[in-house]
Amino acid sequence: MAISSSKKRTLDKITIKGYEKFPHSFLNNYLRLKTGKEFNKTSINKKTKALQNLSFANQIRKPEVLFTNDSTTVFLYLEKQNSNLFDGFLGFSNSEENSNLQLNGHINLQLTNNLNYGEELHIEYKNNGDEYSYFNAEVILPYLFNTPISAEASLNLTRQDSTFSNSTQEIKGTYTANPLLKFSTGYKTENSNYLLEENQTSLENYSDYNSNYLTGRITYSKTDNKTIFKNISYISLNTEIGNRENNDKRINQQRITFSGFHNFKLNNRNFIYIANHTGYLNSENYLTNELFRTGGINTLRGFRENSLIGNLYSFFNTEYRYTVDKSLYANTILDFGKLKNQNLNQNSNLISFGFGFGLNTKSGLFKLIFANGKTENQSFEIKNTTVHLKLSTEF
Repeated sequence: MAISSSKKRTLDKITIKGYEKFPHSFLNNYLRLKTGKEFNKTSINKKTKALQNLSFANQIRKPEVLFTNDSTTVFLYLEKQNSNLFDGFLGFSNSEENSNLQLNGHINLQLTNNLNYGEELHIEYKNNGDEYSYFNAEVILPYLFNTPISAEASLNLTRQDSTFSNSTQEIKGTYTANPLLKFSTGYKTENSNYLLEENQTSLENYSDYNSNYLTGRITYSKTDNKTIFKNISYISLNTEIGNRENNDKRINQQRITFSGFHNFKLNNRNFIYIANHTGYLNSENYLTNELFRTGGINTLRGFRENSLIGNLYSFFNTEYRYTVDKSLYANTILDFGKLKNQNLNQNSNLISFGFGFGLNTKSGLFKLIFANGKTENQSFEIKNTTVHLKLSTEF
């Protein structure tokens, strides 16, 4: 019996059906599908599964292959998805100075792939109801010149009533190692203006300053658009090395921030959610207007937005989630952590607990959260309960 073998085939052409304007730079650098390479159907099926982690496109059927005598063509069947995101919330709590109701809010707008380039524009605004405002804008241009390198630029503005204002600019280059993992490096400058003539108390240490940092970041993100909890895992580790200059004195500084979570699936109805948010600023001395400002629905629930100020924080968020059906779930809340403010000689243990609901509506995912936060030296009081309302919608 004679056995004959044909020569190995190469992938000669990739044709997209359904979403013809799908950015081709994502074929080469996100899916790592390239013409001229050896054809392997198993490898192609495995690579296209990464589309489930892409927000603006979805694979509607498995790839198909057309063989001719002199060429091999792969057909991808894709559809464009709504990937713009509006995320907003309101917080209700009692004022620390009086019993009046105090409002705080947050708006997050993400515009993705509107030009069919895979580009992203993020705009975020916060107001904690205590004359503190935060604005951040970021633009991401993916896979410049059809390379694995993306360009990112951001502008951040913060202001505390008439006390100080900060402005931060950063540029980064990002390398996509695979659809889940990215590495970034960049340069960051920060300028702060102290708006009062003298400090209000001896403990508060405000001053004009200028900072410059070299930055590095690692991010890992895994999603599944088929479940009510679309975000399964996320890790972001940021490092900054540089210096701060004020009063004609230059001080070396290092800053590290970490944010991550994982949603553990116990079975089809029961889930455990665990998250951590950590920040550390290492410096010879600290200015109040350069410290971290945290607290609120995205870091430590039961506290007002950006009301926790320090040079070190580490907060854990935990939830037990029970899904009633595909569009409704209930969850417990137990958050805890540590906050350190060296200027105030403060080293506090914080805890919050409560419960919440999530409802997937036609307008998006609506969350209602009741949480009560306290320090180790405070007693529990029902009046300290904070109500968070949040709506995330795609369009």
